[in-house]
Amino acid sequence: MARVPTLDAPSVSPIGASMPYQTMQATPSAFGGQIGTAEQQAGQTLEQSGNVLADAALRQQQIDNETAVNDAYANKFVPAFSDQYQQYYRL
Repeated sequence: MARVPTLDAPSVSPIGASMPYQTMQATPSAFGGQIGTAEQQAGQTLEQSGNVLADAALRQQQIDNETAVNDAYANKFVPAFSDQYQQYYRL
């Protein structure tokens, strides 16, 4: 019968704990989590400032509309009232 020679070489089969890179836990900061959080906060701030500007624009538009209505009212009715006032004043 043939004999297989044995060598005193290290075995290639895995034994013991796995390599450290296989069990390492990564934190969110390792993948830019802090940058993402900062961008999210910046976006929220821009959204809030946009809402404030939109509210201010709506208020200004309301003031302009009310002014236009008051001017139209004055241009239509004030001359008629003025004529009546002049007639009353002459009496």
